[in-house]
Amino acid sequence: MYAYQTESAIFDLSNIATPQMTAIENAVCHLRIIQNRTATFVIATELATNPGMSITNAAEVLASKIAKQFHLNPKTTRFIEHYGQESYDHEEGRKRVDTYDEVTFTWNGTGATHPVWKPAEAKEIQQLLKKSKRKIVN
Repeated sequence: MYAYQTESAIFDLSNIATPQMTAIENAVCHLRIIQNRTATFVIATELATNPGMSITNAAEVLASKIAKQFHLNPKTTRFIEHYGQESYDHEEGRKRVDTYDEVTFTWNGTGATHPVWKPAEAKEIQQLLKKSKRKIVN
């Protein structure tokens, strides 16, 4: 059903430098890319161990870098921001609910600007993840 999904990749933002976003140094996230014939889904998960800027604060840089590095068409790519248990320091006995937000952008060529967040259906994203085939993407 789906062409590929990345295998548990940690995506490094540290080699992108913009004057407005110097705090992205050392930023990392868990990245999954899922494609079918008509759309691409990019799911970025915040990690508790991320020493840099959060995926929320680096949304434009993250989307721009992903689109460029993986040769994705922004018009057919849906960007999903995910916060789950792995996004927070583990507090004994505290379970957090996964949240998913779809982030849309204004695109100027390969650059993303003006992010807008909208809650995404957790069930839809979880089904997407279950149905996807896993294949390593370099």
